[in-house]
Amino acid sequence: MLRIAHLQMARFAALIGLTLAASAQAAPPTYRVTDLGLPQGASATQPVALNDAGEVLGQADVADQQIGIRPFLWSAAGGTRWWDTPLTSGRNDLGLLNNRGHVVGTHQVQDGQGGFTSQAFVWTESNGVRLLGGLVPGGSSFGNAVNDLAQVVGTAIAADGAPHLFVWSGSTGMVDRNPAGAPGSYGQAINLYGQVAGTMMLADGRQRAIVVGRQGQWRRLGCIGADNGQPCHSQALGINNNGEVVGVSGTGSRSHGFIWSAEAGMRDIAAGGPYADHEVKAQAINAVGQVVGSLMVQNFYRAAYWDAANGLHDIADLIDPADPLAGRVRYTVPVGINASGQIALSGEISGVKHAMVLTPVR
Repeated sequence: MLRIAHLQMARFAALIGLTLAASAQAAPPTYRVTDLGLPQGASATQPVALNDAGEVLGQADVADQQIGIRPFLWSAAGGTRWWDTPLTSGRNDLGLLNNRGHVVGTHQVQDGQGGFTSQAFVWTESNGVRLLGGLVPGGSSFGNAVNDLAQVVGTAIAADGAPHLFVWSGSTGMVDRNPAGAPGSYGQAINLYGQVAGTMMLADGRQRAIVVGRQGQWRRLGCIGADNGQPCHSQALGINNNGEVVGVSGTGSRSHGFIWSAEAGMRDIAAGGPYADHEVKAQAINAVGQVVGSLMVQNFYRAAYWDAANGLHDIADLIDPADPLAGRVRYTVPVGINASGQIALSGEISGVKHAMVLTPVR
């Protein structure tokens, strides 16, 4: 059973402490590393999501040809346990784990015609799996995120075959939130207030990051990084409870990680720093505006950390030198940063991927 007792109190205390620390933070955090290891039968692991209790949803590469990839849940108190569901006839692509133990994702099965049918799902330990259906009968849907009110956001195929951003809840079912007039849209993240971060398609083929409100009102967030006359695209990937959004913007030849707020607009998180000319992606943001993502260094994507006071850093430079794994790991692909500042990411040890959690010690 997921260990989320006293979570609300823990989140409140963490937010107060982190807010006070952030206001006076003169240096970026220093982290200790927890390697989640390789469960029996696994050749590699990687995280998918992290919640505010420090619990990790992940997946492992296993030798079983019928499974290939096996999901797991991890907590500091309980260790790793396999996450097995009744959906054993196809493939499950995992999306997010919220603070109440809901898991969201996409279930894929062969359609008998050489293709696949996909359907978003939500799972809880007490109620099992619930398939969410589609916008049209038999239509595909893809679940990407779930908030603590069990509202799910994702993308579903509309009657004309175009992708449409949707929001689902137990009371409303699946609601189409495609912006009026847009050829299509994608839903990526949702906060506690029902605000959605996503991407809309424009008529000329460009993409724009958007925020969609709980009543369906939407706002384009703009674009940064256009150069040499190339079309500029932007995609929103994360949103916190303050409505701050992170994502990636730029052209096909260059990407810029951004943070957006209603007050300050869209800002390049690498601007003015040592990584200003690097490929950067902002993936997730927590309640106090700490951001994780990736940056390209020597043709390799490294895990990155950003906050407004300290700018953008390679996470490898922030590991406590006294940690047993300091200098031994290549950190890639952060998937989340929680209210306590913990980060879930992949780390390579001797070429093997391990799911890891970084915990701030300063």
